[in-house]
Amino acid sequence: MSETPVTNEIPFAPQYYSAVNAIIQPNKMVYVSRYLIQKWVPELGGDGLTILLFLRHRCFHDRRTGELRNVIRVGLAEIAEGCAISICTVRRQLQNNMALKAFVSSQEDYAVEKRRKGVLQIGSLYTVLMDDPIHPSDVSLLQEELQKREHEETEVKQDAKAVAIEMARTLKQKRSNAKSHREEQTPTRKEPTPSQIDRALERITPSQIDRALCISQRPINLRVQYLDYYRLPKDSKNTQQHSSERAKETNVVVSSEDETLIEQMVQIGVTRIIATKLMDQQSAKKISDQLQMLPYRNATNPAAVLVKAIREDWAPGPGYVQAQEEKYKRAKSQTLRAQRREETEQKSTQEAQQAEEIEKYWCRLGAEAQQTVLQSAEAFVREHHPALAKKLDQVSRGPIVEAMLEQHRRDILTAQITDKQKATPTNPAQIGTST
Repeated sequence: MSETPVTNEIPFAPQYYSAVNAIIQPNKMVYVSRYLIQKWVPELGGDGLTILLFLRHRCFHDRRTGELRNVIRVGLAEIAEGCAISICTVRRQLQNNMALKAFVSSQEDYAVEKRRKGVLQIGSLYTVLMDDPIHPSDVSLLQEELQKREHEETEVKQDAKAVAIEMARTLKQKRSNAKSHREEQTPTRKEPTPSQIDRALERITPSQIDRALCISQRPINLRVQYLDYYRLPKDSKNTQQHSSERAKETNVVVSSEDETLIEQMVQIGVTRIIATKLMDQQSAKKISDQLQMLPYRNATNPAAVLVKAIREDWAPGPGYVQAQEEKYKRAKSQTLRAQRREETEQKSTQEAQQAEEIEKYWCRLGAEAQQTVLQSAEAFVREHHPALAKKLDQVSRGPIVEAMLEQHRRDILTAQITDKQKATPTNPAQIGTST
């Protein structure tokens, strides 16, 4: 006896509770979408739809895993037998039905016959679309949907870029704050002697010092307060006189507004001496404007960009202009909303006052006068709305008729109040003449 091989696979067979389902096998089906029925069936026709469903039945498509086997070899006779139509009808549908061609594309398949030493057609290869294509009438909708998705994707990328820029800016600010905190905690270095300054300045050119002050904001082997020492004549390097001049420059009295601007520049990374010089050389408005424009310049070295922008009076960038326009639009829309809200409140107040005045006037009228006003309102409705005249004689007139009567009653009372105000003299001379 041969031993059966032992495997780890366990075979499973479907089990149905109903005898009908055991024959029908509802788990094996051909997928048909509602879009196919609504859009393509009127053009496919009965024979085209039957051929399409037969070919899809011969294919395989697992929508969960994405596995697809949609290329099959089948003959016209087999298709005709499976669809219960003639071979001529199958051939005509595959050649002339343009809607069916959108789903099925055929390619003749040949094989070499050894006996006859020739090529023999053994059938055709059919490539069947398992997903429904877009109907020509919905191409414009597809383009709109693609444009919409592209626009949404662009907005998402822009938002992500803005968030990334903001995060990078925040991280850079944190690093700058940590660096300044470390510098504050480090002990002050011993100031160099005048001879050391002279030897160092002999090796430094003015262009290097300007570049260090304006671009990098970092001293070159010297403290910042000694970097402009090269401006003194070579034949008169009086260190005591220079120290007294520097003391006078650093002890300049500034206002509170200027001090605020200096503190803002120092927080960005500009040294206090350069910030004080900029306050002396430039106007406070120009410095304030450049401080407001700086966040929109996307500068990698904000301090250097700020100093150069203040000295060269840079124009505002497109980001700053756009932000100002949006700010103006928001302010304008808020003003318009406030005006509309105020107008609505005024109108509602006037209507409430007018309604109160009408009710007071109505209460002051006698019963006969009130009855006359109601009769006038009913007469107006009978004259201008004959279709509603029948409901005036009924017990329940309905909300529409009651609302119309109330509106005409108020109109009559408003007219009476206006006539009475016109007849009443408001000028003292008119009162004396009337008496």
